[in-house]
Amino acid sequence: MIMKKFAITASLVLATGLMLTSCLKDDDFRGNYFYPNAVVTAKTSEGGIFYLQLDDETTLKPTNLVKSPYGKEVRAFVNYSDQGAWTGPQEEGLKLDREVFLNAIDSIRTKDVVPTLGTEEDADEYGSAPIEIITNSWYTVLEDDYLTLTFTARWNNPYIYHEINLVYGTDPDDPYVVELRHDPLDDTAYMSGLASTGVIAFRLTDLPEIGARPDHLTIKYISHDGEKSYTIERKKAGGEETGTKSSEKVSTELPLR
Repeated sequence: MIMKKFAITASLVLATGLMLTSCLKDDDFRGNYFYPNAVVTAKTSEGGIFYLQLDDETTLKPTNLVKSPYGKEVRAFVNYSDQGAWTGPQEEGLKLDREVFLNAIDSIRTKDVVPTLGTEEDADEYGSAPIEIITNSWYTVLEDDYLTLTFTARWNNPYIYHEINLVYGTDPDDPYVVELRHDPLDDTAYMSGLASTGVIAFRLTDLPEIGARPDHLTIKYISHDGEKSYTIERKKAGGEETGTKSSEKVSTELPLR
């Protein structure tokens, strides 16, 4: 399902008279763009502090948004302005590093990983439709407790949901091997549709044997050119973005499950 964009209410914004926009629509079906300068995890601490995890080590504290606009922890695109080192109070167990002004935020569809059911069963349950990982996008990243992927798949009807899953346990000899599966569901004429580019994120906290923060993952998937494999390395904290920014029209509004 789509994580809906939100309308900022007075209770969410500090008394500055300023408003956030929430509209990343690098969209195959409509316009209206904003360009993010980071992919983050939107989190709320045990003490109720809303903050953004920028990478494995760096946290950002928005000064103009006091609580999360989302009901759960999700990956998100943001555009923010850095306002310097955080000088406010710290919560035990949480180190806030930078204070930022949040210009815009747009959630990314965020899912749990799923266990394999066996090769044939995986095809039946999770689909075997073609999908392509855009490996040179900086939105494709392994960091925090998440794998975030930029992908391209065909949609015939932009209002029909497709399901994308990350399946673990497919290689009994290598727990770092996972499979990306695409099921077009009721969009039966998807192959004659548009090649649409989107982003999806997967929580890795349930990966057995390797934990939530693996140093790499090998992702197998079925592309339009046949079976492919892509190994992604963990992004180093504070490292520069190496992929292409906004090189494709990227939608956060594709109907995804």
